[in-house]
Amino acid sequence: MRAKPGRLAIRALLALACAASTLGAWGADAASGTDSWVLAASKFDAPSLPEIYSSYPEALPLMVIQGLSGGFVRRLPPEERAERALADYRDGLEALVKEREDLILARDRLLFDPASPVVTSRKQREADAKIRAKEKEIALYQKKGATVPARSAKVQASSADGENDVRVTLWESGKKLSALKPGATAREIKDSGADGFLWGSLEDVAGYLVVSMGIATGFGGDTPVEAVAAGPYEDLDLIVASLVASVRTTLSYLEPVTLRFETSPPEASVYVDGSRLPPGTDRLVVPSGAHDIVASAEGFAPPAKSGDFSGSPAFLVSVTLERETATAIAFSTSVTGSLVYLETRYIGEAPVETAIPPRITLGQAVTGDVPTWFYIDPSEGAESWAVETETVKTKTRIDTQRSILYWSLGALYISLPASMFTYAVFQDKLRAYNAGYLPYEQATVDDINGWMRASQATQALSIGLGINYAIQLARYFLAAERALPKKARPGRQ
Repeated sequence: MRAKPGRLAIRALLALACAASTLGAWGADAASGTDSWVLAASKFDAPSLPEIYSSYPEALPLMVIQGLSGGFVRRLPPEERAERALADYRDGLEALVKEREDLILARDRLLFDPASPVVTSRKQREADAKIRAKEKEIALYQKKGATVPARSAKVQASSADGENDVRVTLWESGKKLSALKPGATAREIKDSGADGFLWGSLEDVAGYLVVSMGIATGFGGDTPVEAVAAGPYEDLDLIVASLVASVRTTLSYLEPVTLRFETSPPEASVYVDGSRLPPGTDRLVVPSGAHDIVASAEGFAPPAKSGDFSGSPAFLVSVTLERETATAIAFSTSVTGSLVYLETRYIGEAPVETAIPPRITLGQAVTGDVPTWFYIDPSEGAESWAVETETVKTKTRIDTQRSILYWSLGALYISLPASMFTYAVFQDKLRAYNAGYLPYEQATVDDINGWMRASQATQALSIGLGINYAIQLARYFLAAERALPKKARPGRQ
């Protein structure tokens, strides 16, 4: 049976529409790129690191990519965009060829079809039509792919504006490390769900931590962005800040801008996009564009500035902090002699007199080895404050209550089979007695009543255990809530 001309025309139109949609999607992707550039990180090599710092090979790369993710924009280099366009084209062509191979394999399998020759012949003609349509789709795709070099030149010509800017995001939200290794190809990086990945090594040199790292995309013409930083092990945050500052501008592919800082007071700490400048640093090279700047110093209100640092190779950033007017207060705890800390600064033993800034202040009272977190809101205008200290460590309290909660749930689960079994036996015997299947004797009635009492008792036990579980769950939530800082109340205890 020959296919009707109308059906063949419809199939051809569907094939052309499918090819057009595929090529249109590829063309749009090659022209405008993606909205984000995904950065992954792998565990750093650390063959000579002391055992006490065994967590650094996993913690440090995660800290670095977190520092690179906050509002970070990357302008894709023209070479990388061209290679990505070619890679996307090759992947699309490979997928189409694979689909054609699957259609040919399905047609060849018809040779072993047990159906009648007429049916088999019809199926073969339909398979041939699908193969021809797929071949036309491949030809159109290849014809469109011939414009890739010209398209790449267009990308290169327009790479100076913000059209090719993408936002840097983190692979797996920055919570996991990738299994990629240094030297990974662009295909391996892409298959992992990333566009670039960070690798590195840690080395102990005379008691100092030396970090070497690089960021690569796997494309042949792409030179990895590399950086090296060193410092004491306890200054890990400063080492990370130095690494982030070293690679940020180069990785962004934006024009570098030098920010020079003048702060009042001079000892104020400066944070750029959440990363603290190392002490003694008064300038920083950053990519052109918007940046958030915060300065802080003890006894001063922390101001914040945001600005667009573009159009000039250097900017002077002046930050003047206003001194906070401290308020004298008296502070006491429910246990005399508790050690009092305000914002990590030791104040003395309660009761104690001190001064607090005109904003909410976080503190800690330590009784023995039991800490109690609290906060003071000076807007209430009180001159004396008090807090009830904990008598048991919050972690111990939560662990104990969690254990009780699990045992309560286990007891409830154990009681349910007995409750359901006794109830089922009681109902079965009662229905059998009412239907006349059991003899009307006192012994039978006593047996049924016995099962009824057993059912009631096991049901009451299950209900009681269920109520107990609800109570223990509420107590667990209350114990967990004690981990939150308490609000200090006005007045002495």
